[in-house]
Amino acid sequence: MKTTLLGLAISGLCFGAHADMIDYNGQSYETIQWSSVSSATNVATGSAGGVNVTFNTVDIITDTVKDSNYGAASGFDALNFEDGSSGSISLMAGALGSSSLVFDQSVSSVLILIGSPNDTSTFTQMGAAIWDFSENIDLSLIDNESGSGITVENAYRLFNSFGPANHQSGVALAEGEFTSLNWEQFTSAGTDQTQITFAIVSNVPAPATGLALLLPGMLAGRRRR
Repeated sequence: MKTTLLGLAISGLCFGAHADMIDYNGQSYETIQWSSVSSATNVATGSAGGVNVTFNTVDIITDTVKDSNYGAASGFDALNFEDGSSGSISLMAGALGSSSLVFDQSVSSVLILIGSPNDTSTFTQMGAAIWDFSENIDLSLIDNESGSGITVENAYRLFNSFGPANHQSGVALAEGEFTSLNWEQFTSAGTDQTQITFAIVSNVPAPATGLALLLPGMLAGRRRR
């Protein structure tokens, strides 16, 4: 399968990244269009749905934004993307420390797209990692590749089993009312990497949808922390 986590870099403008729309549960989500990413500062900036976003994380691997194709048959089982791609950032999954996604206005719902489901590389998927979210949010796993892998534990912890050959892609949903989404990264392995990007619903109306996220059922329950 594949390998995992977060790594960012600041180069300047990141060409090739673009925003796509996702429909889920009666709401329109727009993926973040990254405008800068720096492996020197581990900070990336972008915007989506009329909201400016700053992503601070532990270890960004490269200043390049990857154009990840989510539309092929080998992608997430429950996803149906019309034009299928989204700009992702390459992170070091095994690094210990804090990450935050900061918004310039209140956001009610965030999709966390982890991994590149059409890429079998060991440097695009989430492997050994635990992300412990510190916000009082409603966290759930709404899509996952088939087989064992990413789960939500205790309603606030995103977890992937330690060990080889279990690298996974998945989509988590964080709901609440917040201007930042914060989490601590824990793992016993320091070499896993992953692709990551986000899509948001804000109080600003999003553009007309271009992608459809069709989820026949939740793969994990959710509740308040």
